[in-house]
Amino acid sequence: MAEAFDVDFGELNFSNIYCVNVQNDCLDISGAIVNGNFFKTENIKDKSISVGESSKVKINDLNIINSNVAIAVKDGSKANFSNIFLNDNNLDIVLFNKKQEFLKPSLSITNINELNEEKILQSKNTKLNIDNKNYLGNLDDNFINSVIY
Repeated sequence: MAEAFDVDFGELNFSNIYCVNVQNDCLDISGAIVNGNFFKTENIKDKSISVGESSKVKINDLNIINSNVAIAVKDGSKANFSNIFLNDNNLDIVLFNKKQEFLKPSLSITNINELNEEKILQSKNTKLNIDNKNYLGNLDDNFINSVIY
């Protein structure tokens, strides 16, 4: 099964992505530069947004409902998200390395509707900042990989 949108080693500027009932990822980003506004998903079986392989991503206005994983940032990527509404996801935020040859990823979030820290999986040495608060990961990448894949 394929992703709804797959951006590999390119650039994407978007306004209004809406995915519903996707069996895999809605937006899968690898080695790319992505900037966007208005990203909404409902009923995503894998990840609503997956950012990997040293991507640089900035998205404003995300509404993610009923996904297995709302946001995954991995493998040296740097992501900035603002104005986020998360509801009824199995996991809201996953920050880790899938491929050990990459540096650790970082994620910065501003203005999130509600934060359930029990729905965050964060590996050691990753950088997570949510509404000007830094979070420290304590999980091993291998553990997170076993949960996600």
